Amino acid sequence: MVPDATKSARAAGAGEFVFAGGGADDDGPRARSFYAWAVAPRAWVEQVWGDAGFAIEQWVPTGELFDQAMAVLVRQEPGWKRPRASRNIVRRGARKLGRGLSKLRSRA
Repeated sequence: MVPDATKSARAAGAGEFVFAGGGADDDGPRARSFYAWAVAPRAWVEQVWGDAGFAIEQWVPTGELFDQAMAVLVRQEPGWKRPRASRNIVRRGARKLGRGLSKLRSRA
């Protein structure tokens, strides 16, 4: 999907956002323009979303729960301190979601 896979892999490894859109020709039930591929490394998410006032509450790496990473972001207000308990809630929710998806996959 990317014009230069080596260059794209290097860019993602350096923490850069990499995106490749589909083409305009028809490819089955949906046009190729419907599909795309993107890599948003944690460093990029921290930088871009951090600049927008968000902090990563939880980061689940690719392959741990899903075939892609999951980021839970929390809006940071001036003077706000995250309660310690909120981390546990996010972790429990992510684990529960992962178990549910595993059950669905095993039925398929």
